[in-house]
Amino acid sequence: MEPPHILDLPGDILYKIFTHLQCQKIHRGLFDESIYDDDLQTVKTKLQTIKTARLVCRLFNLFASPLLCPTLRVRLDHASLDFVDKVSESPHIADGVYNIEIVVDYCPRELATDLLRFGKFRVGELVQRIRECCAYTMWEIEVNGEGHEENPDYPHEDYQQTIEYCGKMRSAWLEYVKTADKGAMDAINLEFLHLFVQGHQEYIQRHEE
Repeated sequence: MEPPHILDLPGDILYKIFTHLQCQKIHRGLFDESIYDDDLQTVKTKLQTIKTARLVCRLFNLFASPLLCPTLRVRLDHASLDFVDKVSESPHIADGVYNIEIVVDYCPRELATDLLRFGKFRVGELVQRIRECCAYTMWEIEVNGEGHEENPDYPHEDYQQTIEYCGKMRSAWLEYVKTADKGAMDAINLEFLHLFVQGHQEYIQRHEE
């Protein structure tokens, strides 16, 4: 007699197992950590478990997919609308959408018409992102010790790359502000400055819309 397998369980029992991963505050966002009472690591583990379960077999995909996107957060841009199309093309994921949250970004005229103000605002956001990544790294050290970067489930390189990228963006803007001869800026700073200008153009477009 073969030992029992999890796939031999009745569908209603499998359903109850998967509901333990379900978000109980679906009205507050799309897998935003703030919608959970659990700690950050538990939130990430739940989401990764759902993603992994969908790849196990057709039956697991059937039960896990509706848990993937309980609330669909939509921004009024092409990338977000394309994501909505992809969700709608997957019946199992679409069946689990209980709420649609429309996010309308406010783009004030003061930033849209002034590149320097826009740059100062964006630099503030970059500094905040750096602080968040550093906080996540310190939290991981406190929980798992100095060897946390050896944990395959911890995105150590992602955090480091984000910190370095944001730092370079910030440095490029500060160099632009204090340099009288803009043409004397080095190629790397000019490349990041171009991203600032491109972002400002997109911001202007959103303001006009």
